[in-house]
Amino acid sequence: MDDTALVSLAKVKTMIPLFDTQYNTVLQEIINDVCAQAIEYMDLDFEQHTAHVEYVDGGSRTIFANCANLSNVRIWIDTDKKWNDENELDSSYFTVYGKRGVIKLNSGIFPAGLQIIKLRYDSGYAQNALPKGLQGKLLKQITYEFRRRNDPGLTAVSFPDGSVQKWTLEEWLPDVQDEFDRWRRMTL
Repeated sequence: MDDTALVSLAKVKTMIPLFDTQYNTVLQEIINDVCAQAIEYMDLDFEQHTAHVEYVDGGSRTIFANCANLSNVRIWIDTDKKWNDENELDSSYFTVYGKRGVIKLNSGIFPAGLQIIKLRYDSGYAQNALPKGLQGKLLKQITYEFRRRNDPGLTAVSFPDGSVQKWTLEEWLPDVQDEFDRWRRMTL
């Protein structure tokens, strides 16, 4: 089992009626691949981190951390990059919007400079503890890719009573992409 995946193999197997372990390896590969692609697409890490350190640029009022579900946020501002306790910013000066990984100064802007702000925080979600909408869409994409793994080039199937449209394995299902777009960071 891979502890870094956002959803577990056991959770995925509840969505696919498999009672033996024959497909565990291929399922775990799909889980890891879909989760990695989702994190890259949304530009936001949902995996658990404790005392994660990140250095960011100043010059704005808002900091976008690399991770979601922030807690225990500490900020140091130091143009000399010595990171002493005297350079730590009191938490009353900023507001943390932890779910999305956003930190805003209550007034003013952070001093301008490259990587003059040090962040330390806990973040992420335990496996299978993602917000329900996000977890559900990840499960849907994983199960879809597992079921379609043997016919990746097929995009439509015609039957006497109608046809069924299928998406290629290289793209998100439309409602999965809608959910990911709600979380996605836009990089300019």
